[in-house]
Amino acid sequence: MVASRVVCGLVLGAVGCGTRSTRPTAADRALTSVDAGGDSGRRAVLDDRRDAAAEPADLPTGSVEIPTGLPACLWPRPAWYGSLSVTRDGAPFAMVLEEDADLLAPAIAGGMVARLARSHLHVTAWVHQPSLYLARATPLVEVVYPRSDARLGWRGLGRTGGLEVSLDVSATLAAPTEVTAELPCDRLSPTAVHFAPPVAPRAAAPRLITSVPAPLSAKPRGAVVATLRADIAVATGRRRGSYTQVFADGIDHLVTGWIPSLMLSSGVVGSGYGIHGEPGRYGAKVTVPAPHRGSCARAVPIFVEHAGARTEIGELAAGAVLPERIGDADRNGVVAIEPYGRQWLKLEDGARLVARVVDLDACVRP
Repeated sequence: MVASRVVCGLVLGAVGCGTRSTRPTAADRALTSVDAGGDSGRRAVLDDRRDAAAEPADLPTGSVEIPTGLPACLWPRPAWYGSLSVTRDGAPFAMVLEEDADLLAPAIAGGMVARLARSHLHVTAWVHQPSLYLARATPLVEVVYPRSDARLGWRGLGRTGGLEVSLDVSATLAAPTEVTAELPCDRLSPTAVHFAPPVAPRAAAPRLITSVPAPLSAKPRGAVVATLRADIAVATGRRRGSYTQVFADGIDHLVTGWIPSLMLSSGVVGSGYGIHGEPGRYGAKVTVPAPHRGSCARAVPIFVEHAGARTEIGELAAGAVLPERIGDADRNGVVAIEPYGRQWLKLEDGARLVARVVDLDACVRP
């Protein structure tokens, strides 16, 4: 039973259950001083030590604050990996290693929430430094096509119910240096999805833009929608009248449009125009011993201790099987609990999951 083990860890461990320091403590000296008082004095000291062990924790205790209301977007994601924090901009307390998750983008700028459940352990926390990508090839403006590995910023809910996203294009454009668009959730993804750009340069050698920034339009003689930076290499495509189609590579995006042919230099530069590939992904899977088959009669709140605070992040659901590696209670009345089954939650240095002793009374460990 957890209760019997807790008593040993909290009380008896200090007077004989665990490894004892050879240096006398204040409590040892107090015991010595009450020897003459007999059993009544000894019981009083033990009762005082038991009360001290059950004192509330010194750490401030709170819970993860998630905005109420429907999220702007919800993406169920198998085999998701990322880091979790207890606040939107806080330090990470754990890394998730390829686990099924529901990822939610609340209707606020730049925030994302993860909901996970594994073997009765339910966790809800903010995603640390979340990412957002296109789910398929989509221009943000007429001339800018993000690649599949382009990380988008987002500013929350747009006017028509989608997410307002943004991309830094300062590598290719002098104006604007950032483009924005409102996109529905099904065109966005919290994980990178491979797709090919809808436009690609023809097999033509790159040419050099002149030192003057070049006005860029979506079609020959069309309205100017952006301005290419000066002195950048571009690939050239078709020519129509006095205009030439160009392709500028911004690493995570492609800019294509038409500029006046006079804006191109006559010299050829570079050795070719590269289309960037997708980065590989891999992850390790670690196993831990099978847990004992105990169960909890009711849900047990789970907290993370990290960065000087204890924050409730989820629960062990009713019927949960306690992990095999469960520590003794500390003097603050909490027990460290390690994730069990396949190790899908890797805690950061200095972070630990804990449960309160009083909540574990409903759990049985054979």
